[in-house]
Amino acid sequence: MDALSAASILTLRDARPQELSSTAWAFAKLRFCNQPLREAIAEASLAKIAEADAHNLSITFWAYAKLAFDHPPLLEAMSAASLSIIEEFGGQDICNTVWAFATLQVVDIPLLNALAGRASSLGSMVPMDLSGAAWAFAKLTFGHEPLRHSIAARSIAIIFEFLPQCLAPMAWSVAFISFNDSPLLEAIASASLPKIEDFPSQELSNTAWAFAKVAVCNLPLM
Repeated sequence: MDALSAASILTLRDARPQELSSTAWAFAKLRFCNQPLREAIAEASLAKIAEADAHNLSITFWAYAKLAFDHPPLLEAMSAASLSIIEEFGGQDICNTVWAFATLQVVDIPLLNALAGRASSLGSMVPMDLSGAAWAFAKLTFGHEPLRHSIAARSIAIIFEFLPQCLAPMAWSVAFISFNDSPLLEAIASASLPKIEDFPSQELSNTAWAFAKVAVCNLPLM
């Protein structure tokens, strides 16, 4: 990987936003932390920020958070760029971006408000994006009532498509922000029952904690 990093640094100045975000994603996915490479990607991304689309921006947010690399100038530039094209953000883009802010513990109110508004207007978010966004907004203790109700309604509609790794974070998120939505909690319980043997120990613990936190005793689930 050292050789790949060194070779990549030499070509980044001429790279397109898609290539920059893909490079950042690949090294982050491998948890390969190379300071010169991270700095080089940040510099090149700043220079091409006006050309980046929603997917490029969200992937770069995700990658830098995955590597715990807080680069304020890049975050600020990407935030401004994201606000200007917020209507281009899809469910996965929203999830990746909010997850990054939650992981870095950075609260960017204008962008979070814009992302919450955009998520509220989307009727096609899939389980992974719904639970990921719910977890991240909850982790940031960011309150946005329209978003909460939108996520709840969409989740209930497709709750049996949720896998354990989506059900448990959704339950945790509801409890963490004390959003005691009875229909959503009942739906989570109903969808969890047939899959309960597939829940890893952490998901079982998080789900039990969530129902205890909101004082909801669903006997079949418990």
